[in-house]
Amino acid sequence: MPTIFASKRFWTFLIAQILSIGAFIFNHYVTDPFVAQLSVMVIGLIEGLAAILIAAYTVENVKQQKTDAATELELA
Repeated sequence: MPTIFASKRFWTFLIAQILSIGAFIFNHYVTDPFVAQLSVMVIGLIEGLAAILIAAYTVENVKQQKTDAATELELA
């Protein structure tokens, strides 16, 4: 069983959260309304891409586990 620090899903989530917090802090100190709206769109883009990647990694892991289980069953 892999540790959480070896998981691509964990690192994708963590990087997305750090980037989103950075964009939020940047948005807090910017006075231009256009840049503020743009940073909100960037946060949405980052979170959306992270969700898609995490779902893809989950599907990949499930397929790999099915393949491993089928191989073990054949060997047994």
